[in-house]
Amino acid sequence: MGEDKNIDHLVFVVHGIGPFADIRLDSFRSLIDCVDDFREVSLLLLRSHDVSGRGAGGQGRVEFLPVQWHSALHGDDTGVDKQVKSISLPSISKLRDFTNSTLIDILFYTSPLYLQTIIDQVSSEMNRMYALFKERNPSFTGSVGVMGHSLGSCILFDLLYHQKVDGGVSMGVVKDPVPQSLPVTESTDSLEKQEEKEKEEGEDAPAVSDILNQLGLPQLIEKFESEMIDFNTFIMCNNEDLKEIGVPLGGRKKITSYIDEWNKKKEQEQERKVKEAEERLREEELKKSLAADGACVGGVTESVTYVKGTAGTGQPLVNYPLLNFNPSSLFAVGSPIGLFLTLRGVESLGPEYQLPTCSSVYNIFHPYDPVAYRLEPLLVSQAPLKAALLPHHKGRKRFHLELYENIEKVGQSVKYHLVEGIRNMWHQLNELARAHTNNAAMTTNSDETESIPGDVSSQGSVDEESVHIPIGCISGGDRVDHVLQEKPIETINEYMFALSSHLCYWRSEDTALFILKQLYKNNNNNAAAAVGEFTKS
Repeated sequence: MGEDKNIDHLVFVVHGIGPFADIRLDSFRSLIDCVDDFREVSLLLLRSHDVSGRGAGGQGRVEFLPVQWHSALHGDDTGVDKQVKSISLPSISKLRDFTNSTLIDILFYTSPLYLQTIIDQVSSEMNRMYALFKERNPSFTGSVGVMGHSLGSCILFDLLYHQKVDGGVSMGVVKDPVPQSLPVTESTDSLEKQEEKEKEEGEDAPAVSDILNQLGLPQLIEKFESEMIDFNTFIMCNNEDLKEIGVPLGGRKKITSYIDEWNKKKEQEQERKVKEAEERLREEELKKSLAADGACVGGVTESVTYVKGTAGTGQPLVNYPLLNFNPSSLFAVGSPIGLFLTLRGVESLGPEYQLPTCSSVYNIFHPYDPVAYRLEPLLVSQAPLKAALLPHHKGRKRFHLELYENIEKVGQSVKYHLVEGIRNMWHQLNELARAHTNNAAMTTNSDETESIPGDVSSQGSVDEESVHIPIGCISGGDRVDHVLQEKPIETINEYMFALSSHLCYWRSEDTALFILKQLYKNNNNNAAAAVGEFTKS
């Protein structure tokens, strides 16, 4: 199929786990093959739909470029495959090989060491391809978008969250953020200075007289002063020492008990400080190691460290490179971003949440995709119950969905007329009762019997698809969650089509047309701010 040389928009596509992006009956398909399919589908839709509004002959095409990171992670440079193979059991070797090359990528993404490898590969590859694209297309003025499938969407989301604007000032989370990143200063206190600081900030030792008053032994104050016993000497006294200076048995029990408890607390405090010092040392070593690995391709980088949990674990220390362009949109297909945020302890992002350099986020998923999760409930408390239904590429709903919708409307209509019939009959009975009662009783009965138990509103349910519901700032108030229309055959057994639904996006006309419409829409709204200028590192 011939391709138009005029390129309106550019989209980088990042794959999910494993070396293959799709599975067919006869073979495994790489990301390059899948992106070729998606590019072909988009070309057909551009020729059959006036997406740009400039007419069939006035629009160019959208270039989709694959971004691969799996080979960099599992290559010889990291040595991870060799290490994993050495610890794998020899049984069920085929299944273990599949697990080690695919599912284990999810664990690698939670590892500080291998997450850095993934982030570096994705960012450097996109920057390299963008520079090459600009060199070959110097007149390009369209927008640049990014599309992530499965885990690839999480990689892009985290990378875009750590981008900088306005001279390096982050415009990330404003309210109810993701566990916030803390800046790592270039000059940090040494462990020795930190320990001295802790000693200076420590509480002063209590007076011996105060301790004796606390223990109910004020009569011993004069005896301890005559023996010149200060606090440091006091905590070293044992039962024999106290007996030697004439302290009665009851007093000795109280004092030795206090000294034992104080020493125990002191030991616990020392252990806590040692653990904190060791943790600081590990962080310092990790920062030096990351700095020694070399500068990132994108120019200026930011070192961040994450808040640790009560068990001493948390999100890793990662350098997030800057991209040489500002994406106009993030298209997350079959995405577990919502799940990853929840596992990080995020209860709510808040309506003001937005990505610094990316103005729009679209979460696209098939209703049966077992890997996909919603985002809108994390953005607004009153999120719609259903995701926005993605339009069919032929301009209407699938027949079975329209049939279900019409049946539901018929049921609501029958219910409404039934309730109205009961309401009218109830009203006529009230009128008949009023004719046989006095005015006072009539008024009372009228107030008590005007409403019907179990009454249903005559307005019926509101169709969420026909009402605009603002969803925060992340996409300018537009809907974020978009669900595909399942095919009629898929409704037979949703479990049977669960795996294929996670891989259906590469040949989905509905997905491709939606992405094309959003790219041209965003570019028409604000073409100047869609793309950042390329800067040499």
